[in-house]
Amino acid sequence: MRRLAVALAVLIGSCLAPAAASAALTIASPTASTTLRANQTLTVAWSGDGDAAANNTRYSYLLFTSTTTSGWSVHIDLTRAAVTAHSLAFTPDTTAVAFLTGHPDVPSVTFAPSAVPDQQMLPAGTYTIDLYIEDAVAGDAARASTVQLTIQSQCDVGTYSSNGWPPCTPASSGHYVPFVGATTELPCDPGTFANSGASFRCLDVPPGTYAPTPGATAPTNCSVGTYQANPGQVTCEFAPAGTYVALEAALAPTPCPTGTTSPIGATSAAACVAEAAAATAAAPAATSETPRSNACTVAKGATITAACVARQLGVSIKRPITSRLALPSGAQGACAVRRHRIRGIAAGSCSVLLVVGKRGSMPKTYRATVVVGA
Repeated sequence: MRRLAVALAVLIGSCLAPAAASAALTIASPTASTTLRANQTLTVAWSGDGDAAANNTRYSYLLFTSTTTSGWSVHIDLTRAAVTAHSLAFTPDTTAVAFLTGHPDVPSVTFAPSAVPDQQMLPAGTYTIDLYIEDAVAGDAARASTVQLTIQSQCDVGTYSSNGWPPCTPASSGHYVPFVGATTELPCDPGTFANSGASFRCLDVPPGTYAPTPGATAPTNCSVGTYQANPGQVTCEFAPAGTYVALEAALAPTPCPTGTTSPIGATSAAACVAEAAAATAAAPAATSETPRSNACTVAKGATITAACVARQLGVSIKRPITSRLALPSGAQGACAVRRHRIRGIAAGSCSVLLVVGKRGSMPKTYRATVVVGA
């Protein structure tokens, strides 16, 4: 019986010894699964078993292991005095150097793979946090507690949300988001476009095209009779007199043959006629179709149509006659051109050209005045 009692005592002692070697450390914060924003402070806190005598022979360490970046971890050693109860705070801009300087209970911090000393301790990502305790005498280590942590970064460029944090929405076509943490998307400026979502910048429309309004999803080709030599433009230029543009998206007008000329905005080589014939054809128009005194009037911001100008001039533009409006070169004044129409952009007046053509005939050009109201 005595031998049995001794054997039981040894057995019980051997069963209890491992329990005594592993202190009952528990992570109190963060909880089992926590999500923090990158601008929030992370506090890791834990409590010990209160066995001061046993804990004097032990030390602990925290291990942050990234589950979003392969092979990335941070090992933080703690002194024995910090085993029983301790907490560590990581501010959004905490670096390894600042952390070691501000926490005397932390003798060392090790990155795997090794990182520069000023690296941010915990960039945005998902981590497991393990708290280990090791018996300094026996040399064994046991994981005392583990939790999972997710650190969110703000919405990246090209995305946005109501508060600038996930979940984030990609910018829609015709819009862009140029900075981190945006709360709204921005429309592309006139002259630029974005033909896909999640754009962080808009592209200039190429030569031969234009984008007249904000939020363009694609460039608009310059129509026949017009051209554009430069990128990022909001209008196209009419082919000047003596030239023509027969194709869409032209970069430059085509000159008429030597000795011939054409009206502004000519759309084919057929518009090029001998200069003498053009002068003869234009003479009757100057005498028989004199512009009326009452100018076409439009409100600021409104569009003037060819019909408005034709009425004031007494010119018929019924089909099959074609018509378009233009501004004399270098004489923008209070008006701007958009797709063969004139838009009043400022109070005042401006001269406009009404180009009237009929298939097989020489186009005629009339000059009129447009008054833009306030």
